[in-house]
Order: sequence, then structure tokens, then C-alpha cells
Amino acid sequence: MDIFWVMHQQAQISRAQARAAGAQSSTESLQYHVRDLEERLDQMALKCQALWEIVRDSSGFSDTDIEQRISEIDLRDGVADGKITRSGRQCGNCGRTVSTRHSRCLYCGIIPEEREIF
Repeated sequence: MDIFWVMHQQAQISRAQARAAGAQSSTESLQYHVRDLEERLDQMALKCQALWEIVRDSSGFSDTDIEQRISEIDLRDGVADGKITRSGRQCGNCGRTVSTRHSRCLYCGIIPEEREIF
């Protein structure tokens, strides 16, 4: 009976090691994706800052103007949460709101415009 117990334990250990290796691989993949997103976010922030400075310097708008506009845009969805919540797109044919989950208007079958509704 001891041999069967040892074999059972070895099988359990092998399965646990395989799960641990899979988890390690998943973790490394997620870390790569997080680093990639962080890099892209840093690049986007740099580009936004450059664009803002160009607009500010050429138009006379102030930092307060941009902060007010950001707050205004943030509140368009009814929630001041620092995000834009996309609720849908407007169909160019029938004018109804189409969920972002659908590629075509459920009412008329046309592919809606890319203009989003907030």
C-alpha cells in the first residue's frame, strides 16, 4: 500500500509543479503587457503635454482653461470619475443609439457613424 501512496503523492507533486509553471508563465506575460501599457501611457502623456503647450502658447488659453474643459468633458456622462464612459454611437441612418458591443444598428442594419454619444 505504501507504493500506491508514494505514486499518488508524486502525481500530486507533478500536477502542482505544472500548475506553478503555468502560473509563472502567465505572470511573466502579464508583467510584459503591463510594462508595454505603462510605456505607451508615458508616450501618450508626453504627446498630450506637447500638444497642450502648442495650443496654450498659440491661443492664449491658460492651464485653468484646460482643467475646466477636462472637468466639463468628464461630467458629460454624469459622473466625475476622471474617465469618459462610452455609452454608444449614433446611427447615421435612423438616428438611434447603438451599443458599442454591436457593429450594426439593431433597428435598421446600417453600420453606425463613428461619432460617439456621451
